[in-house]
Amino acid sequence: MNSKTNLLSVVLCGGESKRMGSDKGLLQLNGVTWAEHIANKLKAQGLSVVVSINSSQHAEYSQVFSNKDLVIDELPMHGPLNGLLTVHQKFKQEDILLLACDLVEMDDSTLIQLIEAYQKNDAEYFAFEEEDFFQPLCAIYTSKALSSLLQRLKSGSLANYSFQHILNNSNTWRLHTTSQKAFNNYNASQDLPSENS
Repeated sequence: MNSKTNLLSVVLCGGESKRMGSDKGLLQLNGVTWAEHIANKLKAQGLSVVVSINSSQHAEYSQVFSNKDLVIDELPMHGPLNGLLTVHQKFKQEDILLLACDLVEMDDSTLIQLIEAYQKNDAEYFAFEEEDFFQPLCAIYTSKALSSLLQRLKSGSLANYSFQHILNNSNTWRLHTTSQKAFNNYNASQDLPSENS
């Protein structure tokens, strides 16, 4: 097993949550926000955690998390790649395990499967794939690969911000999960998960 120890985890909360109608990361489950729920899952794996947000979310998230754990999007682009690359700019030497705040049914075994694949193998990215579709918001992105993406962004040569495109056209270690429930995400209030998920 490779002795990879520079793995930082990121709770991705910077989306606009338009379909939900309110900030998903601040919804409550079992008395804590979804963002805290995801952070606790990552901390249970022994990982350091930061929370990726956009500037409009800072006031509310600073009531839940310490300011030192909040990373505000700062790149001139839209979408989750902004959050990922902004965190990379702040923690250049760290590989990143990215987990979206709405994957509240994520289980320990799926996270362990991902982390073990990363520790035992060499690749730029590590992501679950089902029927030719990646799950990019529960994946590991190496610092080397992120540095290359950031350079391409700054030079204007990163033409496609799609995670699917990036993962399909890179050295990606493809995993397959036995837990489809782990990747349930929630976009509408009528579909919210039950307590004790």
